[in-house]
Amino acid sequence: MKTKTIIFTLLSISIVAIGLIVFQTFKAKRDNKVYMVVGQDLCFVADQNYQLVPVKEGFDYFAGENKGEVRVVNQIGLSQDLDASVINNIEYGYKKEKNYRTYEYVLNENQVLRDYFLYKKRAPIHLVPYRDECKSMMDLYPVIELQWEEE
Repeated sequence: MKTKTIIFTLLSISIVAIGLIVFQTFKAKRDNKVYMVVGQDLCFVADQNYQLVPVKEGFDYFAGENKGEVRVVNQIGLSQDLDASVINNIEYGYKKEKNYRTYEYVLNENQVLRDYFLYKKRAPIHLVPYRDECKSMMDLYPVIELQWEEE
């Protein structure tokens, strides 16, 4: 009898915990915005947890204790010390050093977008650029134009 009671109690607690997790997941309203980079075929999607600040040749962004510095860099291809891959139809590279992450995205044959990201907490994560999906995302969310001066 005690075994059935213990099993029933554990099962009930598990069901309640899973229900709360699912409820919290769908209850949290996301206020997404599309940040369109003027003059580039590039955009970023960020929710209310991110604050973007345009600066010369890029932008800084803050998300809780995490923060990133995104800059356009004149260089041919990715830096040699990065692990190369492709994301959202953009060639990119990645490097991890302690609490810092370096991401590079190839814009064209002479320019790279470099994101130097301070990773203190698991969430929110770094921003990932989109290229081909910008138009469809602009139909879904409000658009904010990002414009930075090039040297």
